[in-house]
Amino acid sequence: MPVSRDRHDAYPPVPGAPSVNRSGLRLRPTWRKCHVVVNDACIHIAAVSEVKHPLRAECSECVKIGAQWVHLRTCQECGVTLCCDSSPNQHASKHARAARHPVIASAQPAERWLYCYPDEAFAEY
Repeated sequence: MPVSRDRHDAYPPVPGAPSVNRSGLRLRPTWRKCHVVVNDACIHIAAVSEVKHPLRAECSECVKIGAQWVHLRTCQECGVTLCCDSSPNQHASKHARAARHPVIASAQPAERWLYCYPDEAFAEY
């Protein structure tokens, strides 16, 4: 499914990144340790040079309001860890839209993947 142009334009371009693959396929580039080696990914995932991991296993926004979360995601732009879209408050996707930070990493133990909101692209590492 092609990405909406308006949705993609909400995020800043990444200088020097490869062109976006808009085929709708899940993208699985080659990764080593936590350093990114990109074969064919969206421009936002391609811009991640080292994966940021959570400092704490909690959603910082849910803690402030005393709410529960389901799974955690770490923003690859600023490093904040927030709750997923299965959680009642969906803080990670709200943060991505408000701050224009497109890429998250799963903060769940044993999960090694990135997701780009505007391109709906997925990559394992």
